[in-house]
Amino acid sequence: ILRIMQVNMKISLACTFILLIFENYSLVRVMANYNSLALVFSLFGIYLLIKNQIEMSNKNILIQAIICFLIILTKQNIGLFYLIALLGTIAIKYRKKSIKNILKICLILTMFSIAFILYLYFKGILNGFINYTVLGISDFANKNVSINMLYIFVGIAILISNLACSIFFVKQKKIEITENEKNNLIILNCFSIMLFLLIYPIINMSHLLLAISTGIILFVYICNIIIKKSNISLNKIDKIIIISLIILIIYSLFININSLVSWVNV
Repeated sequence: ILRIMQVNMKISLACTFILLIFENYSLVRVMANYNSLALVFSLFGIYLLIKNQIEMSNKNILIQAIICFLIILTKQNIGLFYLIALLGTIAIKYRKKSIKNILKICLILTMFSIAFILYLYFKGILNGFINYTVLGISDFANKNVSINMLYIFVGIAILISNLACSIFFVKQKKIEITENEKNNLIILNCFSIMLFLLIYPIINMSHLLLAISTGIILFVYICNIIIKKSNISLNKIDKIIIISLIILIIYSLFININSLVSWVNV
């Protein structure tokens, strides 16, 4: 995603490595592979939106609808958040012309959903699916709710800082940004805000890392814009990246080894 937005190669690799460390932490801690798969689908959809600059041709609409449906099949709440972010991105970009594209996506998703429901019905597992994924949501949330105000504060701080910087870049005239950069900021803000809701109902480190993954990408992209426009020496950036990666590697090794030992002992 960062490379398609022309972010510096070293910065892109560093961000990718950091996200891999975070994702590895999430997997080791909770073993929820479906969360990771849904996140991968989401990032792939975001990548295609950025690559095509929100061009809503019939082909792109179909692809986005398929990706959204795959996410829904993987984990329903992530799919819903992705859909809302996608529709919000289209609405902001096209405004009055967005209704037609939104209706197309909703129509395709409805067709996929009907086909899937019919499949479950004829297999005799529709009631179980509804009880587990729809009716059981509130029960699951009540039994597993966990609130850590520090994690909520960190996530909201990232969202607000990203949004504030994005609005500043779009509104001000001193630092010129291209139309593509504006589109990228719109896409990443819409998705980072909606996907942050992944943190609920179990507000722990693992869910926080999943919830802010898109926010981290946006943060790095904003930093890259600042670096390019202010002509900051990349040598200084390289040193910061290397030091940060060393610290993260050591931290990740400690956390993962400790988590694996605890898991094996259980």
